Amino acid sequence: MTPGNNRGQAGFALLIVLLFVIISMISIALLLAISQNIASLTIESASAARLRATVLSGVDYAESKLRPLDFDDILKGRNHSADADIVTAAGIQFRNPLSRTSMMESEWSTLSYPGPDDGLLYAGGIVLNERGLELNGCKLFFKVTNNSDDPGGPFHDTDDSVLVRVAGVTPLQTSFFAFRKIRNLCEIVEVRYRRNSIFLGPAAIYAPIRSPEIVLSTGGLIDGLAEVNTGVAIGTGAGPAQIRLDSPDQLRGNPAQIDLSDRIQTDSRMRWLADPAFMEHWKVRVSEYATAQSVTDEGAQIYWLPSGVELSGSEVARGIAFSSGGVKLSGSATVEGLLILMDSAALEMTDNSRIRGGVVVLGDQGMHLSFTDSARVEYSPASIMQALQLLPLSRTAFRYVLPDMP
Repeated sequence: MTPGNNRGQAGFALLIVLLFVIISMISIALLLAISQNIASLTIESASAARLRATVLSGVDYAESKLRPLDFDDILKGRNHSADADIVTAAGIQFRNPLSRTSMMESEWSTLSYPGPDDGLLYAGGIVLNERGLELNGCKLFFKVTNNSDDPGGPFHDTDDSVLVRVAGVTPLQTSFFAFRKIRNLCEIVEVRYRRNSIFLGPAAIYAPIRSPEIVLSTGGLIDGLAEVNTGVAIGTGAGPAQIRLDSPDQLRGNPAQIDLSDRIQTDSRMRWLADPAFMEHWKVRVSEYATAQSVTDEGAQIYWLPSGVELSGSEVARGIAFSSGGVKLSGSATVEGLLILMDSAALEMTDNSRIRGGVVVLGDQGMHLSFTDSARVEYSPASIMQALQLLPLSRTAFRYVLPDMP
């Protein structure tokens, strides 16, 4: 073999080696890119699942913060004045806490609410989580707006319903070798909440289903005028109550009694109370919620009393109490808020005991209420509303807001 042939074979072998090295490097790079892409997809899938779960948790958080607040105050913001006109308030930019563009393409750590505070959750004059609520590696932002079918318009709630949008964002680090690009995942959900005002009675004693038997001995008083000059002492929806009293002065109201049967037929909120299925639902829901609740600073809470209760001396119960058994108040015992009597529960009040707020009678059998000595029920719409704010808001609609949705 000649030297020239040897050099040719060596060069060809070197070329083959170089091609093999190049192909190997390209293959390795492709494998790295594919692996990185698969890892990225895996991370993105896990991040998306975590984000969705966090946003759903944010829905419950929003409900807990919104429940005790006045809807009008939230809609108008801390300055109590609308900062946008009606056209602007109808736009998606106003309804979303943040724009999708800013959530997807901004540095995650710098995101915060832009512009005025209309619709932002706040307490004590301070917007809650102004830079977002951080949870599970995500940030959540909240915006409350009025439902479009409310006659009150965008800044005045007249139907006890509002819309809450919860926007969630989480960083998704995307890079290829030394190159990095900001890319966040974001999701927006919308929930319609309604305040549970069905137990808001228009009288000191409100009996929409059955006419109760009411006995007032000397000194007993049912006072519909304790707080408002148009208050009613007794309101019924199934014929007048059977009342035994010593003096007409024991019923104070304007009027003392009122027939609500016509109003109940046209008011869906009132008709719900006559639906046995609705009441069974509430028994389950309230019993669960009463167990899980946190007692407020003022001591107001939801009471679930399936076997009834007896308060005596100077005991005070604040909030809203549901009872399927007998309720007895003696001494100077006081209930501040609302007492809901269900099933065959009876009410007995003696001495100087008080109920400031109201009594709702929902029993399906003959209901007996007795007041002796100086016992009295004083109608207070303000106390009733404070008690109703303890009830969980009803979630009447839910949807994921996609980019092309209004």
